[in-house]
Amino acid sequence: MTPAKILILIILSAPLLMFLLGCQTTPPVNPTIVAQPVLRCASASDVIRFLKITHDEDPKYTGIFGSGIIITVFVSKAKTFTVVHTGIENQISCLVSSGRNFKEIDWKGKESV
Repeated sequence: MTPAKILILIILSAPLLMFLLGCQTTPPVNPTIVAQPVLRCASASDVIRFLKITHDEDPKYTGIFGSGIIITVFVSKAKTFTVVHTGIENQISCLVSSGRNFKEIDWKGKESV
């Protein structure tokens, strides 16, 4: 085997050798941490009771997402709101998001947001 062929063989097999030997070919990258809301879950009845006691929120809108999740929007007279996902099978509810200044939009009257 000529030196040129040996060099080509080494170059072509280097990535495989590095993989097998556990060598990193690129420096490690620090992961980017994205702040996300903490998802809080409990039984559906506990979540309903919690939202009523702590925020005076009652269920206002609901719908089914896919085939296994009920989405409910709880709203208070003070215009705070919470979006909740509830599993149809297990009746576990999770707080997805919440906010303030909730209002209904009159799309037919083209009321601005």
